[in-house]
Amino acid sequence: GDLGDTGLVGLAGTPGPRGAPGQPGVVGDRGQKGPKGEKGLPGQPGLQGNLRGRAGVQGDQGTFGEPGLKGQKGDDGDRGLMGFPGFQGPKGPVGDIGYKGIQGPKGPMGSFGNSGPFGPTGIIGPAGKPGPKGVKGARGEMGPEGPRGQPGPPGPPGTPGPLRHADINAAIQALIASNEALQFENYQNTDVPLVEQGMEIFKTLHYLSSLMQNIKNPLGTKQHPVRICRDLLNCESKLSNDKYWIDPNLGCSSDTIEVFCNFNTGGQTCLHPVTTSKLDFGIGKVQMNFLHLLSSEAIQTVTIHCLNFPVWKNSTNKDPFANSIHFRGWNGQIFKANTVFQPKVIRDGCKIQDGTWQQTQFVFNTQVVSQLPIVEIHKLPHITSAKQYRIEIGPVCFL
Repeated sequence: GDLGDTGLVGLAGTPGPRGAPGQPGVVGDRGQKGPKGEKGLPGQPGLQGNLRGRAGVQGDQGTFGEPGLKGQKGDDGDRGLMGFPGFQGPKGPVGDIGYKGIQGPKGPMGSFGNSGPFGPTGIIGPAGKPGPKGVKGARGEMGPEGPRGQPGPPGPPGTPGPLRHADINAAIQALIASNEALQFENYQNTDVPLVEQGMEIFKTLHYLSSLMQNIKNPLGTKQHPVRICRDLLNCESKLSNDKYWIDPNLGCSSDTIEVFCNFNTGGQTCLHPVTTSKLDFGIGKVQMNFLHLLSSEAIQTVTIHCLNFPVWKNSTNKDPFANSIHFRGWNGQIFKANTVFQPKVIRDGCKIQDGTWQQTQFVFNTQVVSQLPIVEIHKLPHITSAKQYRIEIGPVCFL
């Protein structure tokens, strides 16, 4: 019959067996350069060449090795240069008040500065410590009159004097002249030679002259005291503030008092306490009463140094002045808070209870001079480790 149509493609058969390798073909043309292949495995090291190759390029930095063992201590290095000063640190907190240090040696005298403005008159401070012994002074005045000697012979009659009242110096000159005339007379005394009699008379006259001069112009010394410092100011216009001797009752010299005279304030008479911690001024009642009579104004300061104890105002109480201290004056007057006789408080630091020492300062200024000085302080606490106080008594000054 006729050839039929081509049938459909049949299914693929199973692969046949691998045939034998054929003959090598003809070398073909060089093909195109293929892509870079993957890095192959490292080959075996070749034989060492005879020639040294060129230095290779420096390789990358290797990884850090493990830390080595601690080496031995090296020698000390040279001292380094001084570093630059650092920046100023912040201001620290205020520290506690330290203890009072030992007084240092006296420093050299500084150069004179410009004159400053006149400040207000301050309160008289306590007397300083005695200074070193000074150089030997000039010859002093004649001492007091000695015991009365034996009566001398009568002198010759003197020449008639003028009919007027002679002063003390003229009388002394006349007595000296009569003593000179006495030496020409023939009066004899077996006990005392005539020359010694004349010398005794001359010494007596010199003593009387000095005594009258000191009465008219007192010096403020222990032998020739004044009543109060203002008497010195009335006699001398230029005087320095210093210690002088007074005798308010003008009695015997055994009860004279050494005081400080402040002439910048008109001649104040200032009594200092025996010690700054005791209310004792070393003066008797008689002398104090006369000092009161000769004065018209008085002033005194008292300072209380305290630790955790309010002596005047306590804000934590309902009545801030309920436990404030009281003062008793010379005539018994009581000074306390919220009264007519309340002292002036310059500073009240004792109300601060922060574990540090504080101080409260009182000033007593009165024209009733018999109220001063202060003689007692009441309502002070018992001293404990937590609450302590010290009293500093200032001078009392009369004007």
